[in-house]
Amino acid sequence: DGYRLENTGNVCYDEDCTAYDYHCIACDPASACMGNLDEDGEDYGCEENACREWGYPKEGEWNVDEDCCAGKKQMACADGYRLENTGNVCYDEDCTAYDYHCIACDPASACMGNLDEDGEDYGCEENACREWGYPKEGEWNVDEDCCAGKKQMACADGYRLEN
Repeated sequence: DGYRLENTGNVCYDEDCTAYDYHCIACDPASACMGNLDEDGEDYGCEENACREWGYPKEGEWNVDEDCCAGKKQMACADGYRLENTGNVCYDEDCTAYDYHCIACDPASACMGNLDEDGEDYGCEENACREWGYPKEGEWNVDEDCCAGKKQMACADGYRLEN
């Protein structure tokens, strides 16, 4: 009692089950903050992987994504989970793919996955990150690592910058 739980959503273990980093934050002494030890926990039963990938390994449909690594237009989550793209590149051969997490929604919310939409087949879009002045001075260049100064970063048309 006197602490509240905060789930960061960051995966700290992802072998046979998925586990998340969390913090126990001290409550304001004036509040009626209680811990949750009066509730029973659940034995590790390892829920189904909620990550989905469009077109791999079976083309034209959503597949369970064992490594939660997919292109931006090929990643989704099962109903009851919300998608969080980490932005970390997990594959960068012929296409770029990113690590993502499917985070369980609050049961009281109307959180739905996006499996009712078709994904997009892998066409391997070009890198949309742009950097001013490197390697060619005086122009926008494809930025392979998407790492640039605040006034040197931009995105290709059709993309929005998230810093």
